Amino acid sequence: MEKAEIELEVLTPMFSYGNEEVEFRLTELKSLMRSTFRELYYFKDLKNMKDTEKWCFGSTDEKSPVRRSPVSFVIKKNINPDKDIDIKSPLPHKNFKPIKCIKNSTKICFYMICKDDFRLDFYVNLLIQSSIIGSMGRYSRKGFGSFKINKIQIDGDYKYDDLLSKSPICILKELSHNNPEKLRRIEHEDVGEKTVSIEFCEYKDKLDYPYIKKLRVLKIKNEYGELIKAVSQLTHDRLYSKNNKDFIDGIENREIINRNVLGNCRGQRKEIKRFASPICVSFWENKYNKYMIIKELNYNYIFNELNINTQKDKEANKAYVDKYVRELIKIGEGK
Repeated sequence: MEKAEIELEVLTPMFSYGNEEVEFRLTELKSLMRSTFRELYYFKDLKNMKDTEKWCFGSTDEKSPVRRSPVSFVIKKNINPDKDIDIKSPLPHKNFKPIKCIKNSTKICFYMICKDDFRLDFYVNLLIQSSIIGSMGRYSRKGFGSFKINKIQIDGDYKYDDLLSKSPICILKELSHNNPEKLRRIEHEDVGEKTVSIEFCEYKDKLDYPYIKKLRVLKIKNEYGELIKAVSQLTHDRLYSKNNKDFIDGIENREIINRNVLGNCRGQRKEIKRFASPICVSFWENKYNKYMIIKELNYNYIFNELNINTQKDKEANKAYVDKYVRELIKIGEGK
């Protein structure tokens, strides 16, 4: 049995609750790691994904040969209700009613305990990957609930310090080379003046679940709060007209765009299945720089659910998604 002691730091307000009270929840962290595993790792098919997931995280299926997860988490230092709780608006672009949240700069310490010694590095690596491409709590896809890993101690050794000081792209590349589990291959990298983009290989069988397609990492100078407010405003503008100028102006075949592709719209029909946005924004930092992360997940399954079937429909809706991403990049680049 091996144990890692970990210090996590909240970067942006985290709207996380347990029993109606603000609380840092390890179950949410484990859920994020599970979704990151699905997004980043390679699987032959959906059955292979589910079977592999059972071995890594356990299962509630009574017929499963694996019931308990090899890894467990124990809180050492949780939030202090008198010091670590703040009140923020989840919709800062219109000063929506503020609610309680875990404030930025809050530090949480916990143990990660693994029954199989050789697997501890896998879970630590997955935690680091999750901190870069994910976040926790409500409104997490707009930048709230972002966090970083400050320290990882294993048997008195802080061997991850050097890795955590590197850029997000370097960390993801290094972990992909040093991981015994098979990660999805990076197919293309584009290094711009302010933005680095990496594209992941597509599944030949086009698996219908939200795996990661593309990641954009921007080195930022603006404060997190300013950027989240701008993202919140953009999310509003892509749905509704502003000053008589619509977000979809200039997109060919704009009349056939289904704005539910990027998440739910106000007043949508009840029969439309609820979707989380396939475009997610989070933040991360090391001791040198701060970064804005834009994650693009596979959204072909959303096309299927919304009956976006013709090439004309797909191109119009893809142009809508692409414009949203371009506008997010402008926010991160301070334009």
